[in-house]
Amino acid sequence: MVLIKQIFKSMLFMSIMLNFSFSDEIKQNIVIQEENLIRQVDELCEAIVADDYYKVKAMLNKNPNLVNFNTNNILSPLYVATLSFIEKNINNIENKNILNLLLLNGANPNEYIKVENQGEVFKFSYPAQILKSNTDFQNKINLLRIFEKYGLDLNNTAIISDDDPIYLPAFIIVYDNKDDAKFKIFDYFSKKRVNPEKALSYIIFLDMGIKVNEYFKNKEFDKLYDYIKEDEYLNLRDKYEKYFISAFSNYKIDDFKFDEILDIIIFFVTTKDEKILELLFKNGFINDKIKIGIKEFCDQENLNLGEYYGW
Repeated sequence: MVLIKQIFKSMLFMSIMLNFSFSDEIKQNIVIQEENLIRQVDELCEAIVADDYYKVKAMLNKNPNLVNFNTNNILSPLYVATLSFIEKNINNIENKNILNLLLLNGANPNEYIKVENQGEVFKFSYPAQILKSNTDFQNKINLLRIFEKYGLDLNNTAIISDDDPIYLPAFIIVYDNKDDAKFKIFDYFSKKRVNPEKALSYIIFLDMGIKVNEYFKNKEFDKLYDYIKEDEYLNLRDKYEKYFISAFSNYKIDDFKFDEILDIIIFFVTTKDEKILELLFKNGFINDKIKIGIKEFCDQENLNLGEYYGW
């Protein structure tokens, strides 16, 4: 009996040892495979930068999974191809073909690009990365169209900081400078009805409307109505008019939550912006529910908007 127990113990010990040995071997193989994949991805990225379409194609034919291999130590092939496209311009056919090839092989157009700065991690979507790039308008649009063809979600935000995330629509970047090219980007997103509330709220409440909102909050209506006659406000209003026309000609009222669109319309009612209000009426934004909302708001704030009260 003792002998049998010893035999069983020996068998159990050998089994455990073999399992540990096998486990170590698996771990070692995984490390080797990952290192091999990293080398392959590095090689793939080098081929992308060199515009070597046929080498990229051959490598993806052999292992299509390389397109989405992700590790903190390397950049994704799609990101490398995007940067290369931006740097070289739209006339580089090989680079455009490589970008299409990566996306065709399953590269994820909705992945986030992690950027570390002074120990803080930021995340950017491809729309944000493309729009903030130092390239011309047409190049940006061409890139967006390539990505859209393979399922890019234009609503993807730029996430500012992992620790305290702030989610911004990608095209907030266009407000850095309101030149014609930036307006074309806004118009492009507007026609696709992307992030309507944030598209307008940034302009209305964080740029041209800062003083208006301050006076309104403090119920300093005399100052408010004096201010909207001043050059400072009128220049901002004129600068943004085409943005408002684009937005209210493309977005529909159902694209907004009720409270969001009510706040926006109340701004134009308060500033008595007849041109924009006429456009809002024409395109179905001022319906009975909105009119009731404006009346309730006026009653709550004890505000007399004359012809706009009760409509």
